[in-house]
Amino acid sequence: FYQAYKSQNGLTFTYGSKLKLLELYPNPLMETGDLTLMLLSPEDQDIQIELFNTIGQKVESFSIAILEGRNKVSLNYRDWIAGGYVVVLTDSSGEKVSSKVTVY
Repeated sequence: FYQAYKSQNGLTFTYGSKLKLLELYPNPLMETGDLTLMLLSPEDQDIQIELFNTIGQKVESFSIAILEGRNKVSLNYRDWIAGGYVVVLTDSSGEKVSSKVTVY
């Protein structure tokens, strides 16, 4: 049984998921630079990272390998158009964790 909830900072977590999104910053994003994701994983695994715009179009998609424990992942956002996005992380078991992010 999985249950989703939203934290005060807008991150969406799923109880029972193998992957936890601890932090996402800066949010909102200004100018160019990197979006940092702090992840917690109970095991070494490959994850899928997808970025969707507000009308549901996939803007970016790629896979990365993360290690057991805390992981820091940086995404360069210099080519993202101003607006709202959803970052969706999918772990090796298919469970998803997501968060909204805004680009100014």
